[in-house]
Amino acid sequence: MEHRCGTRVRTSIRARLSSPSRSFTGWIIDLSLSGAFIALPDSIPEQARLVVEVVAHGGIVSAPWRVPAHVVRRSEAGVGVEWDAFAPWPVLTLLRQEACSGVHMPFDVGRQAPPQDLARVLKYSETDCA
Repeated sequence: MEHRCGTRVRTSIRARLSSPSRSFTGWIIDLSLSGAFIALPDSIPEQARLVVEVVAHGGIVSAPWRVPAHVVRRSEAGVGVEWDAFAPWPVLTLLRQEACSGVHMPFDVGRQAPPQDLARVLKYSETDCA
């Protein structure tokens, strides 16, 4: 059953995940207001608390951002995380930038929300993109 709040957007953003005992490097390949799917070579147990950090993403992120999260799902490909707070500001900023850029990542295009739909979900019109 689907529990996600918000539209899922396919991305390709390098991220570092830090837990109290380890650090991991992976790729955010799926981003929403409520969480993300992060491709990782290593496994992290479900319910593990961690911080997701993005240092830079094509000029979109000027300073490192850190978002507290916890693992809600894991698979051989990576982990699904849920943000501790719904729609954290750095995630909202990235999603707005995606809506304005019109640039789509080369993943499963059929599952990516069109920029105008994402902008509407975020209540952010294209006139705000200038």
